[in-house]
Amino acid sequence: MIGSCKENKKTGTWRGRIDLPPTADGRRRQVRVHGRTEREVHQKLRKIVNDFEAGIRDPREGRRYTVDMAIDAWLSQSRGLAFRTYDSYQAESRRHLRPPFGKTRVADLTPGTIQEAVAGWQTAGRSTRSITYYLTLLWMVLDRARRDKYRPDNPVDDVRRPALVKPKKPNAPPELVASVLGALAGSRLFTPYFLQVSQGIRPGELLAIRRRGIDLALGTVQINGALEYRNRHLEWKRPKTDASTRTLHPPQAILALLAEALAAQQSALTELGIPVESDTPLFDDGEGGWWHPDSFRRAYTRLLDRAGVARVQWRGARHTFATLARQLKVDNDTVRSILGHEEYSTTDRFYVERAEDPAAARAASEAVVSLILPHLRGPLIASLPA
Repeated sequence: MIGSCKENKKTGTWRGRIDLPPTADGRRRQVRVHGRTEREVHQKLRKIVNDFEAGIRDPREGRRYTVDMAIDAWLSQSRGLAFRTYDSYQAESRRHLRPPFGKTRVADLTPGTIQEAVAGWQTAGRSTRSITYYLTLLWMVLDRARRDKYRPDNPVDDVRRPALVKPKKPNAPPELVASVLGALAGSRLFTPYFLQVSQGIRPGELLAIRRRGIDLALGTVQINGALEYRNRHLEWKRPKTDASTRTLHPPQAILALLAEALAAQQSALTELGIPVESDTPLFDDGEGGWWHPDSFRRAYTRLLDRAGVARVQWRGARHTFATLARQLKVDNDTVRSILGHEEYSTTDRFYVERAEDPAAARAASEAVVSLILPHLRGPLIASLPA
């Protein structure tokens, strides 16, 4: 590679040139740089050589490659993801990544630039969790650019992320669950919520249960799908993992409620002249269609407020089931299979709330001390209280 560095006598600045090896089709590749000092130009030329030797794309092409282009490339390669995941990536990139970074060239993006954006998000009142999510998206975009050889590193790796406070799991103690059920008594929400909190069903799965999934003779409930909001309407979809397709075995009290719900639904829809089929949702919208999760949640919150009961997150029923099952020392594999997780570590990490037990902690400490005491001698024994 041949290069040169010369001073412009009129302006007092420096310019450099380097000839990279020609392309495969024989085209010349010459890169020019400018700087205020000779040292600055030499540094830029050295970076071009290092990037070329590391396999980074032609510098002229890299100069035109902006973060907007990198986001488009990353999104096009993410179309195989679940619709809601892809939709979230697209929306959050449009709202929070393109405004501060979109016109910036990928090769020019620095940790300092990203840190300034983090400060801006914090000033705007964005939560720590949201900022962490934005940085994760930006890291994935730039990692794609790194693998595509537009730059040798990922600047997000050197950004100081805000400390993330782990949110408390939305667990409710048994007495609060009883209060919620009392508030829902007499409404169409009583049975679905009782089924959910007793089986740890996901909200989307709960409202996707069809009549054919209930077998009162065997005492089973089939979970083989979930509702997803896409293209401005609800769609039934298959679970994201094989473990999520499962058979539940509710207790007799729940089965009796399900039998009443089936009979009441049959009567109500027949009176409206709506045919009842095996594919009819178990918990429908009153007209045999899917009950929208947002509509269910609003009705649920309204009933709690009317009864003066503390707001308990609807999705928290799943966490409540996991925590109570752990307290009852239910077998880990049983809890995992009921919740539809591949591994129990997922259940333990994200769904089970740890309960402090002072008596157990004291007993553990006393057991450790009892093993140490017999080995103490002389003055150490005398220093201990009787």
